[in-house]
Amino acid sequence: MNDLGKIKIIANGHGPLLYHNLDTEQPAMRDTTVQGIAFAAGLSIGLWDDYSQLIGQRSIEKVFESNSNSNYIQYIQDNYNTWLRAVERGKNWEQ
Repeated sequence: MNDLGKIKIIANGHGPLLYHNLDTEQPAMRDTTVQGIAFAAGLSIGLWDDYSQLIGQRSIEKVFESNSNSNYIQYIQDNYNTWLRAVERGKNWEQ
């Protein structure tokens, strides 16, 4: 699976669980660490007047709309709980 496929799974699957009915934006610029550094540098030298002006220049490639269906949210929570149990079992793994 490529990175874009992983992003789609995370955005569609975890958005409703983590952000409770907030849409998830996928930026056109994938390397957001570098972009953040550039934004901070530009703010520090006065390239932008404030953060809101800077945010207005972002390019969003896709918006994943949250799925507030209670059955779907329960499904995600059940899978997360299964994952948590697997992590706990794995902590005591011996070879």
